[in-house]
Amino acid sequence: MRTPPSPVPVAGPRCLLGESPRWDGAAWWWLDVVVGAVYRMPPGAAAQLVLRTGRRASFVAPLGRDRLVLADETRLLRLTVADGDVRLEPWVELPVPDGWLLNDGCIGPDGSVWTGSVPPAGAAAAGDLIRVGVDGTISAPASGFALSNGLGWLDQRTLLHADSRTGVVWRHEFTDDFELTGSSEYLRIPAAQGMPDGLAIDPSGLVWLALYGGAAVLAIRNGRIVSRVAMPTAQTTAVAIGGPAGGELLVTTAQEGFDAARSAAEPLAGRVFRCRVGAVPGPTMNASEERV
Repeated sequence: MRTPPSPVPVAGPRCLLGESPRWDGAAWWWLDVVVGAVYRMPPGAAAQLVLRTGRRASFVAPLGRDRLVLADETRLLRLTVADGDVRLEPWVELPVPDGWLLNDGCIGPDGSVWTGSVPPAGAAAAGDLIRVGVDGTISAPASGFALSNGLGWLDQRTLLHADSRTGVVWRHEFTDDFELTGSSEYLRIPAAQGMPDGLAIDPSGLVWLALYGGAAVLAIRNGRIVSRVAMPTAQTTAVAIGGPAGGELLVTTAQEGFDAARSAAEPLAGRVFRCRVGAVPGPTMNASEERV
């Protein structure tokens, strides 16, 4: 695989903690987690602030054009934008312990929402992998995770799931009814290289993984790193594949924990970046070669 070109900043805000880039078929979306700001960026335009909740937001997940699920601390809400009208409606409150939060998430093959619960820092690694069915039914197929991140489906029965604090990207196998049949280690990132954070899977089955603290996005196939995109700032948080023609990589970053001096010295930290990686458009859950 050839090395992708260097990412360039998009026309948009500088986030404190940029996260959850998504392509909904018509526009890019992402969050500034700390203030609950939701941004939308149509092709060829600058990013627009859609709303600011004032509460910690964890992820957005498109249900279609301008229809998304928004995770807000321990709740899932439905977000709809139509003709300039923004509607945010409560959907499901997840029963997580006091002091816990939801983190990254995605939509499953059947339209269910998948996310992870995160215990407070210093607590035991006891977070759950959570599934919320389209009818609001809640289940926890797996548990024991310290900091759930980066969820993405390789195919209809295989979910990748990063545990950032342990450096492990897990591979979970399910039946057609989403009963867990087994979990195995897909990839382990040494701590010196950064933490595995958000991930995305392109139509060819290539996995794109953000390295928080590692100033890079990795391209991975069958659990092996095949390419690396260097980022100009260390806190690389999440990635998405999309764009009108497909093959665009959108990358969020952060300036988490920066004081004023460091923020001024690293002006690209917290920006959102884009580069073309050459994937073809199409569904993402077709990577049968990754099941071997």
